[in-house]
Parts: sequence; C-alpha cells; structure tokens
Amino acid sequence: MKHPRRLLDAYRFPGFRPLVGVKGVFGDPKARVVMLVRRETTKKPRPKPGRGANPT
Repeated sequence: MKHPRRLLDAYRFPGFRPLVGVKGVFGDPKARVVMLVRRETTKKPRPKPGRGANPT
C-alpha cells in the first residue's frame, strides 16, 4: 500500500528541497507559498588533464 502524498512531496525537485512551513499570501485565503532551499552548492568544473591554467 502506498503512503499518502504530502504537499511537500509535490514540491520536491532535483537539487531543491521544500521547507516544512507553508506561508499564506495576504488577501488571498487559498494561495500558499512554498519556500525551496538548494540542497548543495553547484560545483565548478575541474580542468581537463593536459590543459593547465597557463596555456603557454
């Protein structure tokens, strides 16, 4: 039997996770704001072998 899906499961994207708290929007009783947090920082690409920092 599958577990019931939660609101946070619907807003889970690769590289991001939703915060537990959900905020409302002033003036609209049905609107909700889900804050997303980046899981980890993006990594810089490593230089390829044979291509050093000094090209001369």
